[in-house]
Amino acid sequence: QYFPDDVVTDMPDAEWVAELVREQLLRITRDELPYSIATRVTEWAWPLIRCEIIVERESQKGMVIGKGGTVLKEVGQAVRRQLPDGVFIELHVKVDKDWQRRPDRVERLGY
Repeated sequence: QYFPDDVVTDMPDAEWVAELVREQLLRITRDELPYSIATRVTEWAWPLIRCEIIVERESQKGMVIGKGGTVLKEVGQAVRRQLPDGVFIELHVKVDKDWQRRPDRVERLGY
């Protein structure tokens, strides 16, 4: 056994929440959105968590938000169900043109 029984993951909490957001986005958007999404927690003031969703193009931003914010709302609800009661997660979408082709951006995002 590598970890004690009470340890669920070896990831920092902020990184784990960012990955939860990314996982739910990919689950909901499926084939509509290519795997050019990055996520990172920008503020952790418990119980408020702010998470930034980074896409490469303006057209992808609309897909992530969804009509009337429906996709973001669904993502937020799915993530909240996996977090302790009382947590509020705030999601923001940002366009960072061609971030995957820029080594400094990829490294900054932890990939």
